[in-house]
Amino acid sequence: MHIDHGVSEAGVRRDFRLGVINGALFGLAETLTDPALVLVAFVVALGGSPLLVGLAAPIRNAGWYLPQLLISGRTQSAPRKLPIYARVAVLRLAGWGVIAVAPLLLGRLSPGAVLTIFFAAFLVAESAAGVAGLPFLEVVSKVIPAGRRGEFFGWRLTLAGAAGILAGWLVHGLLREGGAVGLPLNYGTLFFLAFLTYVVAMTVFFPVGEPADAHTVRGIALREQLRSARGLWAQDSNLRHFLYLRLALIVTGAAVPFYTLYAQRDLHLPVGEIGVYLTVYTSASLLANLALGRMSRRMGNRRILRLSGWASLVMSLVVIVLGLLAARVGAYWLNAGMIAVYALLGMREAGIGIGGMSMLLGLAGEKRRSLYLGLANSVMGLGLLASAASGVLVELAGSLALFVVAALASAGALWFVEGIHDPSVQRAA
Repeated sequence: MHIDHGVSEAGVRRDFRLGVINGALFGLAETLTDPALVLVAFVVALGGSPLLVGLAAPIRNAGWYLPQLLISGRTQSAPRKLPIYARVAVLRLAGWGVIAVAPLLLGRLSPGAVLTIFFAAFLVAESAAGVAGLPFLEVVSKVIPAGRRGEFFGWRLTLAGAAGILAGWLVHGLLREGGAVGLPLNYGTLFFLAFLTYVVAMTVFFPVGEPADAHTVRGIALREQLRSARGLWAQDSNLRHFLYLRLALIVTGAAVPFYTLYAQRDLHLPVGEIGVYLTVYTSASLLANLALGRMSRRMGNRRILRLSGWASLVMSLVVIVLGLLAARVGAYWLNAGMIAVYALLGMREAGIGIGGMSMLLGLAGEKRRSLYLGLANSVMGLGLLASAASGVLVELAGSLALFVVAALASAGALWFVEGIHDPSVQRAA
């Protein structure tokens, strides 16, 4: 039996395994360098300002999303996308190599100089990751059949989560107070292990058997590609509804970083419960990734995204209710409510990871896939940057105001998901 583009079934199984291993290794490396925990702690340890503390997560998120429309024209014209991925890997690894060395420069250079080197290298590495993201998705769309993409991303996310748990124990051991290894070797060790993991992760993906495109496209100038993107936005209501859905879910997600602060400051729950919430979130995410990945063939991507929308809405409503009842119920019920919130968060993230990426690849088709992916990911990148305004809303109106906005955005997501026609369901029919 042969799959699309002449890829054999044995080749699909091989490429499926290689892609899943690649995802698991990236999950390990990204946990070792988690921007909300590890990188923030590194910046704080070197005396970085609050502005610098808040830069790590936006650089990682925007770095992956924003460059994709800018390079979509060149990617679209290349018969094979894997060589682009391989060339950009050199730049990514160079950035992470510099990051691995940066902590060891303390003592020879001032902390400010080390932070400058770190952020410059981090910006290079994450921007290169964004450039590599487009050819990666193109390759996946060519070697993984549409009906198995949900399963593929489900396994990637599941094993990445499992690897992340192991990485979490390593991070805890190296960064805990009184540990055997102190600054700068603790961060240097984490960054070096992440660098080695990135090397293996990218190398594993290189042997994937990507076929050449059946239809070659001439090189497209950036101005022409931007004009095509505007036309695509105006003409494709399916894509618009998908992006409205994703932006609404991004708005809901902007409230998530404030949950732990809310639990401590407003609900007066002990800080030690954060470990319980993290365990519940990780476990729920792992189970949901595995279940939804297997169910994606039967459910279709729209149903999975609808599940994410409902999880987002219920999660937001529970947080609001906990705030309103905080003075009337005991700590036991407040804590139980927060545990439910983090379980719903795990389900939400699994659905977005599996259904969102699979749906986008299905909507993109073949001939203009780079344009679709570039436009969609750049729009989502802008949304992620704008979501930084959530902190301003909390400062002006409090956490509950942000949670109400998140609930309304979740309701909007459920509205928009109904306007999407799922290509995977149409094919199955």
